[in-house]
Amino acid sequence: MIFSAALDQRPVIDRTAPVTLAPLDTAPRTARASVTAQLSAWGRGDLADDAGLIVSELMTNAVVASEAGETPVAVRLLLTPASVVVEVYDRAPGFPLLAAAGAEAEAGRGLQIVASVATRWGWTPTTTGKCT
Repeated sequence: MIFSAALDQRPVIDRTAPVTLAPLDTAPRTARASVTAQLSAWGRGDLADDAGLIVSELMTNAVVASEAGETPVAVRLLLTPASVVVEVYDRAPGFPLLAAAGAEAEAGRGLQIVASVATRWGWTPTTTGKCT
């Protein structure tokens, strides 16, 4: 099982249209439900827990980085023969940074979680923001 947050070079079997959401607190939950439903439709429900965790963390970061109600966030899935690629888009300035959170910190572990669950992850600039 391979998860990737940046498109690899494997042929794509299927892809979803981006699910675009307002950058609200409900976006991660909505994105996770969308990912779970799509994986089930593809017959890959076995990947739903890990993919859902990844999309929740990446979408939370996108929402936090975005201006509330101003710039949309989106999630898209790609199915390859050996992986599911999770793409989360936002228009916020800056880039994702894998940082160490202190023992008492209440935030800052999202990308560490993604890195531990995904086979690989990364980010790519887009014409309007970035894809993680």
